[in-house]
Amino acid sequence: MQIEITDEQCSELALLLEGALGELSHEIAGTDNATFRQGLRVRQKALHALLDEAQRAAETPRITFTDRHGTTHSLTLTGDEATGTVWIPASLVHDNSDTLGWIADLNLLSAEDPEGGPAVYGVRRSEWTANGLATPTATAPS
Repeated sequence: MQIEITDEQCSELALLLEGALGELSHEIAGTDNATFRQGLRVRQKALHALLDEAQRAAETPRITFTDRHGTTHSLTLTGDEATGTVWIPASLVHDNSDTLGWIADLNLLSAEDPEGGPAVYGVRRSEWTANGLATPTATAPS
């Protein structure tokens, strides 16, 4: 399952998870029932994994693209500005063929994105800029 959230929401989620994990540690330490304590540890492990993912996502360089419906999307950047890549979901390219159709013509569709999500196009940052889109510079994590 994938959930798309903004950078600000990701930062807030990380803060909430950190707080919940702190409270959960106290609850585990104060629980006498071994079965209940084991259940809390399973929950703790799941929340730690979610926090790790939120923190990793917050550190990933991104740019924004506003589609024809006015929805803003956060796109992953890899590499440096000269030779790096902008990763654009295939569904976004096809739904915005008026501004992003040139990307489909490059035939660069991958099986899945670097983060394990749906199919994406990997476009050089220089091509992104050359086609009249904003210069893809990394946004600082919130």
